[in-house]
Amino acid sequence: MSNTKIRVQDIADALHLSRVTVSKALNHHPSVPENTTRRVFEKAIEMNYKFLGDSRFSGLIGEQKNSPGQIAVLFSKYIDKQHIGFSILSRLSDILGEKNYSVSLYFISKKNLESGQLPDAFAAHQISAILCVEIFHEQYSRMLCNLGKPVIFLDAYPSFLTDQIPADVLLTESRYSFSRIIRKIIQDHGLERIGFVGPYLHCLSFFERWQGYQIALAQENIPYAPQYCILSNDDDLYWHSELIASRLRMMNPLPQLFVCANDALAIHLMSSLHEMKYRVPEDIRVLGFDNSPAAALSHPRLTTVDANSHAIGTLAARILLERIAFPGQPNTAFFVQSRFIPGQSA
Repeated sequence: MSNTKIRVQDIADALHLSRVTVSKALNHHPSVPENTTRRVFEKAIEMNYKFLGDSRFSGLIGEQKNSPGQIAVLFSKYIDKQHIGFSILSRLSDILGEKNYSVSLYFISKKNLESGQLPDAFAAHQISAILCVEIFHEQYSRMLCNLGKPVIFLDAYPSFLTDQIPADVLLTESRYSFSRIIRKIIQDHGLERIGFVGPYLHCLSFFERWQGYQIALAQENIPYAPQYCILSNDDDLYWHSELIASRLRMMNPLPQLFVCANDALAIHLMSSLHEMKYRVPEDIRVLGFDNSPAAALSHPRLTTVDANSHAIGTLAARILLERIAFPGQPNTAFFVQSRFIPGQSA
C-alpha cells in the first residue's frame, strides 16, 4: 500500500468539494451541514488520513518511555470533543499514562469492517490489550477476540450479551434508569402518546434504551404505538431535516413526548420541530441521553441523562490493567450508573 501522506486537498478532490469546506468539516465548523461533515470523515477514514496530528487529540496518545506495553484503541467514527468518547479516552489515557502504558488510536474504516482486516499500522505483537469504541460489527468483533489479546468493548453490537463473546463490555446502564426517567415525565405531565426516535438495533446501548422505553410504557399501561416512532436503520434519515419533517407530518396526532436514543438525535429532532413551528416543550417534549456538551447549548436546553463518561474512562482503564495482569478471569459486563439531568425540553 502506498505510504503517500493524504492531504486535505486529496479528500476534497475525491468528494468534489473545496479544500475550505473539507477543512471546516474536519474541524466540525457549524457552517458545514452535518451530512457533508459525515461524508468528509468517512472519506478521510477510507483514505487513511492521519488524524493523529489533530490538536484535539493532544494528550490522548501516549508515547511513554519504558512502556510495559501498548493499548490499542479501535473506533469506526471520528471522535471530537462533542463525542462522549472524547472524555472517556481522556480519562483512560491519564490513568494508563500513570502506569507508563502507551495509547494508540486506530481508525477502522467501513472497508476494514466489511473485509475483516486490521489497519495497516496495527502490529498485534506490540499490543497488550484492545479497547473498542463504537465497533458494532458482529463478525469484526469476533475476529478481534480471536487475536489472543484481552478485548474490551465500550458499547457493542445489539446481541453481544447473548452471544457469549470472549470479551468484556462496558456501558452506561440505560434500560432501567431510562425507564424510570420516562415514567416520571409521563406521570408529572399526564402524558399518553409517547414516541421513540433512533435505530434501536444500531448498538447495544440504543437497544437497552429502546427496552427502557418499552418497560416504561408497560408499567404505565400505555399501549406501544409504532406510528409515534421513527425507527429507520437508514442513518441518513436522522440528519436530514426534511426527511424527519416528512415522518413527523405522517403522525396525526403527534406524540406528546419523544424519547430519543441519544442527544444528537434529540437535538436534530428539536431543530426539525422548530422549523415546523412546534414549540418544545409546550407542544412536544423531547428527552435525550448522554449529556453531551451540545446538550447544554441547545435551545431549549435538552433534558437528558448523564452517561458518566468520567467513571466509564476510569473503569475501562482499571479493567484493561486487570485483564493484562490476570488474563484468565471470566469475562464480565459492566454497567455504570447514569443520572438524570433536568433541562427545559421535557
